[in-house]
Amino acid sequence: MVAPSTAPFAARLGSTWRASSSRPRVAVDTTGGDFAPRNVVDGALEAVRYAEVGVALVGAPGLLITELERHPDAGSLDVGVVAAPEAVAMDEPPTAVLRRKPAVAVRVAAELVADGEAGGFFSAGNIGAMVLAAHTALGRLPGDCED
Repeated sequence: MVAPSTAPFAARLGSTWRASSSRPRVAVDTTGGDFAPRNVVDGALEAVRYAEVGVALVGAPGLLITELERHPDAGSLDVGVVAAPEAVAMDEPPTAVLRRKPAVAVRVAAELVADGEAGGFFSAGNIGAMVLAAHTALGRLPGDCED
């Protein structure tokens, strides 16, 4: 568990978060889905409390800190904030978005997995962008069918 501090959500996740426990880690794109980021943060914190996972909340830090401050126990949970100020709208073409927006949350979440900082990632946003971000960051599984 990450120890509470006076500014627990102020910076990108670092080695303390990765090494804090043997819990699986999930990077969560907080910019997609209905009523984001509030509902996404609420759900992620429920997962941390009851499913014994750690989460990296990926999105606009100011918004995420505001949402985390609504939860009195957030500072004692295995939660971190990763800055990704850009989002993908549901009607945006994924290829163009991922080319134009290098700091889009779904891409940053996928890169956390590629870098070994998370074991998986979740997004309730644009599914095409999620699939493309995963493919770009992680590639194909060995033995995948080739086109």
